[in-house]
Amino acid sequence: MDSFSSAFWSGVVDGSAETVLSQLSKGDSAAIVATPSEDGHLPLELAAFWGHLNVVKLLIAEGADVDGQSPRNGATALHSATVQNHGPVVLYLLFTCDPKASMSIYDRNGRTAADFAGASEVTWGLFKAAGYSGARKTAQELQEIGLPVEPPPEDRGSILVLGERGIAPPSDESECRRARSFGDVIGDDEDEDE
Repeated sequence: MDSFSSAFWSGVVDGSAETVLSQLSKGDSAAIVATPSEDGHLPLELAAFWGHLNVVKLLIAEGADVDGQSPRNGATALHSATVQNHGPVVLYLLFTCDPKASMSIYDRNGRTAADFAGASEVTWGLFKAAGYSGARKTAQELQEIGLPVEPPPEDRGSILVLGERGIAPPSDESECRRARSFGDVIGDDEDEDE
């Protein structure tokens, strides 16, 4: 791997927009953002996989195809951000960037980003808010298409909280109580019972 490639890919993986921009300025940025790594991943797909929203925005601004598919596995940036549960990147790809990312592109294993979203309350909610009208896959269906499914945490209702991790289900009961006390609760089903 030459020094340009090494510095560029390090910036993508490490989330250094400054390094990525510096490397893009040394060549044809449109060609660079469309060129896969030696192991077949696109820059935008990798930045999304690692949750680097700043690099995702930069790559799209420099001409990366929002729905570009990795030669290695056919994954798009939305597949990668969704499988890693990077809500801010998913939110950007579905609602802010222009053009918006497609929820219905299949990877090489026949899975859509929406399939991956079914494994997470947060990303599933974002897909539904973006207009996805398909049915959510069951845990068994998710396992059958190769997605790891962990048992759900103890029931805390359908609460989502706004905190250090962004918008997410609470990690434990203390985070749930803390969020309620500060008013950082989104979609709390306890309020409906009152």
